[in-house]
Amino acid sequence: MSVIIVPTSIKDAMAKYITGAIERLDPTRYDQEPNYVAALLGKLDGVVYEGADGRFELKCTSVNGIGPNAAEKKFGADFALVAAVDYQGQTYEKAVLGQAKKGNSDELSLSESTRLEGQTSTMRTYSDHYLVLHTPRGLGETVTVRRSVPSNPENLHRPETLTDYLEAMLRCSHGDSRKGFTRSVANSKLPKLKAILRRK
Repeated sequence: MSVIIVPTSIKDAMAKYITGAIERLDPTRYDQEPNYVAALLGKLDGVVYEGADGRFELKCTSVNGIGPNAAEKKFGADFALVAAVDYQGQTYEKAVLGQAKKGNSDELSLSESTRLEGQTSTMRTYSDHYLVLHTPRGLGETVTVRRSVPSNPENLHRPETLTDYLEAMLRCSHGDSRKGFTRSVANSKLPKLKAILRRK
């Protein structure tokens, strides 16, 4: 899939859509990270742009995190994003698994940092395309994202805004386009998600 140039119309719509979703959520009313993420996913789920330049829709999944057989424990992710794109004759879906943390990754406690390393390692079992999403701790802060480097998935890019990340996803520089994968992350239980076969 070739890299596409995202037109200004979609960039502007995306920035407005994401900013509106984040500004509507007061972190002090969603103090615990899972509650904030669930609320954010609800705001993000929908059609981001539809017009002369095509269509871009976000489909968000909140992964089950409670119970002995919770999907988060098995797959390492607590959410998934699917981008459905129709642009210049190209129609495709791309998806990523994600794990959210409150605050910046360099400020996590040792135990939480170790836990995150285990979660990202588990996500890599299922896709080279994954995210670590950092939720704000208070008003005036925003959501930031660190995306994996697919060619070397143990590494993460530097932090970027959620809007910038979605542009990267849209222009085909990040996101897993395997049909089996995009379909499997559309269910909170992730019942059909399978480990990827890596050749040595």
